[in-house]
Amino acid sequence: MRTLKLISLLSAGFALATTANAQFCVDSAGGGAIFDQGGTFPTTMPGASSACVTVPGNVTSITSVDVAGLNHTWMGDVQMTLEDPNGVEHLIFLRPGYLNTSNFGNSGDFLVGDYSFVESGGAALPSSSSGVSIGGGSYNQSFTSGGVAWTDGQNGINNTAMSAISGPQGDWCVNFYDWAGGDSGGFTGVTVCGETDGNECYLTIGSGPGDASFTPDDVTIQTNLDNVDLHYAVLLNSMPEFVIPSVRPAVFGNNGSVRLTQRPTRSFAVQVQMYNPEVFPTNPHHHSNGLLVNIDNLGNVNTVSFGSGTMSVWAQTGTNHSGERIVKFPFTMPQ
Repeated sequence: MRTLKLISLLSAGFALATTANAQFCVDSAGGGAIFDQGGTFPTTMPGASSACVTVPGNVTSITSVDVAGLNHTWMGDVQMTLEDPNGVEHLIFLRPGYLNTSNFGNSGDFLVGDYSFVESGGAALPSSSSGVSIGGGSYNQSFTSGGVAWTDGQNGINNTAMSAISGPQGDWCVNFYDWAGGDSGGFTGVTVCGETDGNECYLTIGSGPGDASFTPDDVTIQTNLDNVDLHYAVLLNSMPEFVIPSVRPAVFGNNGSVRLTQRPTRSFAVQVQMYNPEVFPTNPHHHSNGLLVNIDNLGNVNTVSFGSGTMSVWAQTGTNHSGERIVKFPFTMPQ
């Protein structure tokens, strides 16, 4: 298959959809505990339990906020928001079943599971104070507990429909507020999905600086590092995650002895390149600094920066929902 350098691809006239919004879904590196950290409902906010994701573009809408491994006894204690990089918070749900100060909300539990919160099309969260536990699934955004409505803008938290949430590229944080003591829970991670303003960015991976190349057909990605082709780029409609091959035990000899089988080392160069003449008409080409990435035979990820550019790229390791170790490459956008 014929291979073209990035600049050749652009100058040859292959279309980049600079006017169309790009979809994204970005995961956090992990989760945390959810427990009472003070506060007096609804005037004085308690401390937040938070997880953040790095969105590589200016957000024009949010389609879902997903929470993996969510659990909490007495769900009526919990309020959830989405905070943009400017510190503006948007209400996702408010204390299910909280009717007044004498009942403290629904006494049922968020059972351990994966929950997706959407603007519409999901199920309604419980609105009564009777104990109704719910498992993972899709649930609608809600500005009311069933008996109490959140005042728009109170404590800096807005009642914004998810399709109307917008904000700059950067860290978007999912916040959990626990308004009462005696019950607690946690979560293992969050995923924020939505649309950006159409900046066209490519993650390029090559065997050395500047040699990443691709064809117009290379718009999907093989994310298991056992199968990565060192010469390709991917359109960053979402932040791709690369599965780091695990170090597995193996049996040797007739005596059944076991030792770890080390995997081959991997070294490659990573860079982000963007072309958007509509957003940046005077300087449509933007390049990040680069990373030299080395994954040793035990799966440890080490990086060294090279070059310079109007964007920065870095490595972020974590664990996906299947428990596999992953590495991804967030980056900043030019302003």
